[in-house]
Amino acid sequence: MNITLEKQVPVTRVTEDVIIVPWFQGQTMACITLSTDAQKIIESLCMTKEFSGRHMETAVVRLARPRLMRIVFVGLGKKETFTCDALSRAMGAGIMRVKKMHALSVAVMIPDGVVRDVLAARITHAVVFGIRQANYTFLKYKTKKKDETQSVSRCTIMLEHAPSAEEKAAVKHATILADSMELAKDIGNTDSVDLTPASFA
Repeated sequence: MNITLEKQVPVTRVTEDVIIVPWFQGQTMACITLSTDAQKIIESLCMTKEFSGRHMETAVVRLARPRLMRIVFVGLGKKETFTCDALSRAMGAGIMRVKKMHALSVAVMIPDGVVRDVLAARITHAVVFGIRQANYTFLKYKTKKKDETQSVSRCTIMLEHAPSAEEKAAVKHATILADSMELAKDIGNTDSVDLTPASFA
């Protein structure tokens, strides 16, 4: 998966297939600028308790204006109990929902309200690691069609501020960590008939 950091643009200008928006439990207004239609829909879902922002809860909003757009709202749980680990697992839940939608690209909107009391680099690291862990797919012995098991190929993490050097370094560190864990998973998932001692030489 190719992951990049960018400064946020208006939701209507995002070109990725799906947008992920984090949402705290009890939150009533989006921390980023949404279209009027999107804001009304998510407010309605919160009022009817179809979506409350509970940790790892997801809700999909589909819009037809100004263009076809899909937004996945992901619950972060209560703000007072927020941790980077909770954020990482929530982002993973969001990616799992995106994969079911057969999307190839995703934009993750991280508002400054999420990072206010936590180092921005730690937030970025948690987001990248959670996304990579959820996007992992082992296909070697799968018989399903490719479109039923595809992973997201491109992710753009959009921040309200210009990405700092520390945040860019956090992306690299989380990517290296995820790559290492995926290699270990590949080895563990590979049958011993195919993974002989000679293959490690």
